[in-house]
Amino acid sequence: MLAPLIGALLIWAHLIAFANFTGPHSPVHFEGAIVDKRIHRSKSTTYDVIVRDVGSGREVAVFIHGSVYRTVRIGDVASCDYRVGRWGLVYRWQHGEPRGCVFRRSASAAADEPSRCRPAAGCGER
Repeated sequence: MLAPLIGALLIWAHLIAFANFTGPHSPVHFEGAIVDKRIHRSKSTTYDVIVRDVGSGREVAVFIHGSVYRTVRIGDVASCDYRVGRWGLVYRWQHGEPRGCVFRRSASAAADEPSRCRPAAGCGER
């Protein structure tokens, strides 16, 4: 009874992927501040950041690796290159172009960072 439903869902997922990846693959670039960070837990854990694109003003969810998730902060700037398929789905291949996202500290986030001074190095002592 459940098998036809699961089969239909799997077929639908493959049709969406096929239609998206066989269509025009126009590049898309967005850049902006990270406005939120989210963790999704189920059988596996996924991490994403929400980036507010300065060009369009819309918010885009970007899935990233856990090690990157731990290093980025809200307010950091993301610069992302992806492709858009036939049905408007944004994607990138695991290897090759486009590169995905590059993150950098914003000026305000860098100013809020605690000092990396080590007392053993003599800084901070009078």
